[in-house]
Amino acid sequence: MKKAFTLIELIGVIILLGIIAILAFPPVLNLIRGTKDQLDEASKKLIYAASSQYTSQYKDDLPLTNGNVYCITLTDLIKEEYLTKALVDENKETLSLTSKVKISINNNQYEYVMDDKCVENKPLIIASDELKKKVIKENTLVGDNGDGLYKVTHTDKTVDYRYIGKTVNNYITFNGEPWRIIGIFDGKLKLIKAEKLPTTMAWDTKNVNNWKTSSLQAYLNIDYYNSLKAEAKTKIATVSYNLGGSPSMNMNKEGAYLSERGTNVFAGNPPVIENTKIALMYPSDYGYAAKSTCTVNLENYNDTLCVNGNWIYNTSIEWALSHNSGNANKASFVYSAGFIYNDHLVNSLYSVRPVLYLHSQIEIISGDGSSANPYVLK
Repeated sequence: MKKAFTLIELIGVIILLGIIAILAFPPVLNLIRGTKDQLDEASKKLIYAASSQYTSQYKDDLPLTNGNVYCITLTDLIKEEYLTKALVDENKETLSLTSKVKISINNNQYEYVMDDKCVENKPLIIASDELKKKVIKENTLVGDNGDGLYKVTHTDKTVDYRYIGKTVNNYITFNGEPWRIIGIFDGKLKLIKAEKLPTTMAWDTKNVNNWKTSSLQAYLNIDYYNSLKAEAKTKIATVSYNLGGSPSMNMNKEGAYLSERGTNVFAGNPPVIENTKIALMYPSDYGYAAKSTCTVNLENYNDTLCVNGNWIYNTSIEWALSHNSGNANKASFVYSAGFIYNDHLVNSLYSVRPVLYLHSQIEIISGDGSSANPYVLK
């Protein structure tokens, strides 16, 4: 018959097993922790590799300026398909898609770390400065270098930047709608609504060609302005518009430009309207939008080269800003065939596309200006 363990022997065995467990537990715990840490580090490596691809693609928007800090989320990385699966943390819980990667610039290199409290620190990307980098020719008065943004030096030594040609990437989202950039003037982006307003309107219902007192000026700066979203209103600059006129449109685009800035007006009409927000395009805006090889006078802009090479042209009869200086009740307009005249009564009902300037410190945050990917403002 086998001898049973005594109580003292059983207690001894239990104590011995307890000692062994105490000695063995830390290595086991460390092994478990190590596995979790490795899982966490593996996730981080995937995230940081994806972030590196992201910064490589968007390096123009994330300049290597020491001290800059940029923040991106896992959603950004998944959207660009740099991450294709859900990742987990050390507790095997799925990481939130709003988790942030902090990208710091040190020694002209990107550094990455997970930081949900990331706060960006980067310089302003001023819209006018960014667009000027895309200038394709210094002077549009001589020759042609394709469609795009040009630097124009006028005969009065004024310099501005204009989109010229038929196919130009000057689309921009404003007020949640498509607008287009006419150009850059005094550091401000000048926009024109891509589509005409839904109803035709008179330049002035009283048939008087004084823009300052006209019904259309009042509508654009009161009713239409008040219809805009609050955020859009904050972006509009208060400026002066030139109201110089001419007896006809028998002049080229540069002639129209100088005439608009002159003092030749019908008796009693002001040459300038100050402290205003919304108006119409100048005849010269339309003239300069055509390819630079279009050199005819504005009243002959129905020329095939001028019509087919002009991004502003939209086939409807459309009001412009300047008036007929030799008549009390006529103003300029773009005819459906493409030419500009200023011999129609201002109480006629024509299409309207509002024009405005943005503040000079407006930032571009995304987009390439194409119709599919218009510029987006901060």
